[in-house]
Amino acid sequence: MKKARNAPARPAPHPAAKHSTGGQTSAGRPPHSPTRGRAGSSFNLTHSRIIEATIDSIVARGLSGTTVQTIADEAAVSTATVIKHFKTKDGVLDAVVEMLAAEFEAARRQVTEETGGDPVKCFDRLIEISFHPELSSDRRISAWYAYSGEVTSRAIYERHMRKVDQSLARQVLEMCRKLAVAGNYRSIDPEAVAFGFIGAMEWLWLERLLGRRKVHWNWARKVLQAYLAGVFPRHFAMPAGRGHDGNGVG
Repeated sequence: MKKARNAPARPAPHPAAKHSTGGQTSAGRPPHSPTRGRAGSSFNLTHSRIIEATIDSIVARGLSGTTVQTIADEAAVSTATVIKHFKTKDGVLDAVVEMLAAEFEAARRQVTEETGGDPVKCFDRLIEISFHPELSSDRRISAWYAYSGEVTSRAIYERHMRKVDQSLARQVLEMCRKLAVAGNYRSIDPEAVAFGFIGAMEWLWLERLLGRRKVHWNWARKVLQAYLAGVFPRHFAMPAGRGHDGNGVG
């Protein structure tokens, strides 16, 4: 009896527990307790750090040279921590592409929402996000093309990026069709124009990454604006000036 009187009291139920079937977790803590929240936050921070470290390793060593050890070294964590979060190297590589795809897709959807489907505004914003210094940083571009260019990892790229690529293609084609009707551009083929626009975007990314001359983002935007002005002159103005004005290639 004395032992029972001195035993610690059971923790009070969490306010949300009365709406659940169990009330308490197996560890005796209420659901969504502050302790669990802090642990979850720390876990997520480490998770993100490992993903970013994997990108650094890919940029420095390529996919074949990237291992669980190099990822751990870049993230300043143990290999056991990497395995705890992602199980295997392929698990981390999959998570990297998933994150890159989610980033771009979220930005693309935001463009649609912000512009209300207006094709001119939509093209302007799409160009802006496609050549944003953070969203399309050299690190991220290097990672994109590392996956698509290596046979062993192409399946991972296809699994996550194919849907993003298809969504972008549909959006660009829809904008081209709207402009063709609105401007009475009877002689153009919207599908060919859309294909050319996306091809120009891809070339500019690759040229920045692999070209002998460094393509700056301002110049990349100017190239695409000039392309649109040439096809849809009643909707887009040709960019002013010639050359890159210090912001093109170097």
